[in-house]
Amino acid sequence: DFVRLGKHLNRRLASADLILVKTPFAWRIVSYYVPAASLSDSMDEDTGVTVVGIPLLNHGADATFEKLADLRDKHARVWLITVGPYSSDAERERRSVEWLNENLYQVQDTTFFSHSSLHATLYTSQIPVYDSVPADIENPLDVVFGDQIRLVGYDVGEPVSSHLALPVTLYWQTTEPTDTR
Repeated sequence: DFVRLGKHLNRRLASADLILVKTPFAWRIVSYYVPAASLSDSMDEDTGVTVVGIPLLNHGADATFEKLADLRDKHARVWLITVGPYSSDAERERRSVEWLNENLYQVQDTTFFSHSSLHATLYTSQIPVYDSVPADIENPLDVVFGDQIRLVGYDVGEPVSSHLALPVTLYWQTTEPTDTR
């Protein structure tokens, strides 16, 4: 369901996000449904979104891991778009995904109906948990939900492009330990 994937990403992409497309050969169909996703190793001038196919073609695993480490250091959010289980290089693809799982924090995984096993997985380069509430929250609040969770504020950023999502950061606290995430 590439249409649903496109809608999902187009609502959630933020400026300076990284999109990794596994397999690299699927980038054309992804870029059709996600206009911000034009394959290049450089940032798209209009959106600030970078799109790269993994594993890197004509490079070994070490070169792919080195490139992923470099990209991780430049992007706060990384989307992995997985298209299909079938590949001529399944072992290198599996190792690339293992590298992402070991070196980034997975925060969301969405499966779309498709005969090609279509997934969108969102990672962050830093753990999205703070030891204390940041002092410089743009819009402080104090709203309690169910006596367990408190919304303490939010920040609103500017999208780089009119067709990208408005970046909003919510700051939550638990009022007491919870049994579930």
